[in-house]
Amino acid sequence: DDAALASVTVGADLARQIPGIGPIVANGYLGGDEPDRATLRRVFAFHVALGPFLVLLLAYLYVRLVRLTGHQPVEEE
Repeated sequence: DDAALASVTVGADLARQIPGIGPIVANGYLGGDEPDRATLRRVFAFHVALGPFLVLLLAYLYVRLVRLTGHQPVEEE
């Protein structure tokens, strides 16, 4: 668990570097000022549920965009 908490802390520190909204994002990511077991549960839930959902959503949007605009192969000279 110590390595997981250290990883979450690094992620929060990276989020804090975002100009303007960094501290808000980091606080939402950690669920407070310091990481704890609830933070690990939240990050795990994101990776298991929301992560794959977002990947599927992006893939769906990509396919829709290609179908709407039509696929044009690049012509070689």
